[in-house]
Amino acid sequence: MIKKFFRKFPYIKYIIYKYFKKHGFSTIPSDFSEKKEKKIDNKNVLIFSERYWPIHNAWELYIAKIIETENYKVTVLICDGLNSFCDSHSLNSDLQKDICTECKFNVKKICSFHGIDYISMNDYVNKNSINKSIQSPIDNFTEFDLNNFVECSVVRHLRSNQKNDVNWNNIETKFKNSLRNTDNFFKKYFFDHDFDYFFVLNGQFANSKLFTNYAKLLNKKFITYERGNIKNTLVFSKNKNAVPFDMSYILNNSNTNINYDLLNNYLLTRSKVGNGHIPFYTEINDDIDTIKRSIGISFKSKTFVLFTNLIWDSSVYGQDTIFQDMYEWVQKTINFFILNPNLTLVIRIHPAEEKITWWKTRFTTEDFINVNFSSLPNNIKIIKANDTTSSYTLMKITDVGLVYTSTTGLEMALENKPVILAASAHYSNLNLIYEPKDIKEYYSLMEKTLIPFENQVVKIQKYLYLLYFVKMIKLKDIDEGITYNYKINSFANYDNDFKNTILKVFND
Repeated sequence: MIKKFFRKFPYIKYIIYKYFKKHGFSTIPSDFSEKKEKKIDNKNVLIFSERYWPIHNAWELYIAKIIETENYKVTVLICDGLNSFCDSHSLNSDLQKDICTECKFNVKKICSFHGIDYISMNDYVNKNSINKSIQSPIDNFTEFDLNNFVECSVVRHLRSNQKNDVNWNNIETKFKNSLRNTDNFFKKYFFDHDFDYFFVLNGQFANSKLFTNYAKLLNKKFITYERGNIKNTLVFSKNKNAVPFDMSYILNNSNTNINYDLLNNYLLTRSKVGNGHIPFYTEINDDIDTIKRSIGISFKSKTFVLFTNLIWDSSVYGQDTIFQDMYEWVQKTINFFILNPNLTLVIRIHPAEEKITWWKTRFTTEDFINVNFSSLPNNIKIIKANDTTSSYTLMKITDVGLVYTSTTGLEMALENKPVILAASAHYSNLNLIYEPKDIKEYYSLMEKTLIPFENQVVKIQKYLYLLYFVKMIKLKDIDEGITYNYKINSFANYDNDFKNTILKVFND
């Protein structure tokens, strides 16, 4: 009856939707109605819901409800306006105000609606004085130290790593001021409260990094999480950042049988549409002859394909080893091929630089190349971010892969091709690909005739299966939308697989 009414008068449904969204109810899962029972509070968990991103808020509060069923007492920290600036903010000042307003209302409303205990960080700071007996992890930091501490947040916010960006100093100052506000809260709060576990997103961004540093200072266990590559999955790490993914425990403790059909089907999907969260390709050119003609090279000489990353991605930040950053890697690799015209280089710029339209990279790889090279010789070709050329066909028709931190390196290695890794990645130090120890060795490897590692394909198949289907834990109760909102399926009966994983994370 109601559905028929809305079909007949859709504008009324739209008006109702806009009203509820404006007042914060669109993100509240109405069927999450299980009442919290009185439990023995033998373990205390502090969840820092540090920024407003509806899907993350949903994940965090779902996890809170799960562990409450197992004698954990959960408290959620909510900024509630304490921070003048956070990782949810945008360069768009109007959007920035909207985000803060929505966050202050919505996250508190969700917690209240589901009976989850929360602390307004803003209220707490205003009502309590600082206790000097708590030594902050950043008390003795110089201004330079603080700049480094917030840098990951600044880079992500600006979608650029260029410190000469006109916005850099202003955004850096805002993050430092925000960090000091958070630190004032922690100094007060941790003097009077004790927890067994700290839980937070990622661990690299300014406020979450401060949170995990307090956990270390207070000798507490902390757990970080991030979204997985596959949609509706999460990954967890204990006592370290969630990114880059930590595979050591799984690799050392897994006797999992590989479902090759499941793995191959997922890899095929990646090759057709791209990343699991954002469809990079609506159309794709995977015809070998067409690609060869469009690139304009014969492929008769030894050909390398270089796959770039997003310069502002947290999986790239801090993973530099032999190069200062990814752009220096691109620059010095181009210089090498300029001096070696008998070799061919194809640079495939990451599609996400263009495809993530709401967070477009502000200083792109192409920008960097154009600033540093007025022209390129014929043995170096650039495939732009918005080009439809299939990266996976490039893997097949080139001889050697060059990657920075990307899992793409493993996918090319699955073609039984040699791959050179130029930074630290989650698959480092496993003898799956070539890993030079310095720039001299990097150049030397490109001059040599490289061969694949022994049993390379078999080892990588196992690794990728463990990464995608063991490390990444599926959530069946929450569906993530492409706009990072979410839809609740059912909370009547918790997904036992996910629940058991969460309890194992907190109990190990």
